[in-house]
Amino acid sequence: MDNSERAAEPKISNPAPLAGVRVLDLSWLLPGPFCTHVLVELGAEVIKVERPDGGDYLREILPAAYALVNRGKRSIAIDLKSESGRALLDELLENTDVVVEGFRPGVAARLEIDYATLSARHPKIIYASISGYGQTGPLALLPGHDINYLARGGALSIPAHWQEGPRRSGLPVGDLSASLYAVINILAALLSRDTSGRGAHIDLSITESVLHWSQVRFADHDEHAGEDWHHVRPGNDIFTTSDGQPIAIGLVEEKFWRNFGEASLWPEAPQIAHDFENASSEVTRQQLGNRLRTELTQHISQHDLAHWKRVLQAGDIPFSTVSGSEEVFSDPHFVARGVVSSITTQGGERIGSAALPGGLYAGSQTPAPVIDEHGPTIRAELLEIAKRTRAGTSKQETCLAAT
Repeated sequence: MDNSERAAEPKISNPAPLAGVRVLDLSWLLPGPFCTHVLVELGAEVIKVERPDGGDYLREILPAAYALVNRGKRSIAIDLKSESGRALLDELLENTDVVVEGFRPGVAARLEIDYATLSARHPKIIYASISGYGQTGPLALLPGHDINYLARGGALSIPAHWQEGPRRSGLPVGDLSASLYAVINILAALLSRDTSGRGAHIDLSITESVLHWSQVRFADHDEHAGEDWHHVRPGNDIFTTSDGQPIAIGLVEEKFWRNFGEASLWPEAPQIAHDFENASSEVTRQQLGNRLRTELTQHISQHDLAHWKRVLQAGDIPFSTVSGSEEVFSDPHFVARGVVSSITTQGGERIGSAALPGGLYAGSQTPAPVIDEHGPTIRAELLEIAKRTRAGTSKQETCLAAT
């Protein structure tokens, strides 16, 4: 049995590594909720603390995305502007390990729920602040969205296609990168707390998350020398077939250029094949890039997608069809690996869902909550804890009096 025929190994649902870890999620939209979504997938209990007057408005603007990144969480509505609301939050913090918030810098302090205030009463708390530019610095108080953070962090200066300017990805790269950096820092803080006994404040800037990725491209580019970007190559791009289908082809290493020439060019386009032979190194391919790109574009446009799939696969050449959502969630490869499924939104719509990469933990299939769905239960749990605490205190006082 080869790898393509091997059945997917079942994911392990227990014991999850973060079982027993409680997280209070005070954030909304995407950066914070995606971070806590990953923590849920790793076994943490996440309580979503929402404003009573509408809660997380991702529900309204992108309801399917809300359903994806908030599944497995419990929701409680708390007015953090009121004393009673802050008192309720403080009760929750008694048994909480991590707080994730996405307020603009300064807001949490005004509400008296910032790290300095909370850690004075709960010194073991790990408190992650996710903001556009960080809690300090000249830009800290500026508003922003993903496009602003991508621009400031350098990503929107980096091209991806031959002889074309930079373009923005359809993915919210800044938001999602910050989410994952927040997870990394939270996991590190939990590990550190095991030995130090102390919590930590994580000041996570979305823009700095982008910068940490952008540096990988900036490293080999001398802007002052007017150099071309070395990662942009004429054969490593998206082309269009004769039937109008996009296909991604990765002609980067020498062997793949050679394979492409042998599989497709010599039989029917010897002049282009000759140009390929002349471009026998990375340097010459970059120098002849405009000509090679034009020839490749014209040649690939002569045949349909089915033809190119046969030729490229037979020639062991990196290629991929460009998948939309329907193709992704029915892709035989993903199905065989057991990483795609579907979930139901609050409106009853079935949407595709992808498992946490790595294959170790099954994650949660519990639907995302409506606002305050678990509020009564959580409040009842807090009352029960308070009763047990009072009962224990009374018993201790009685024993002391008897002695």
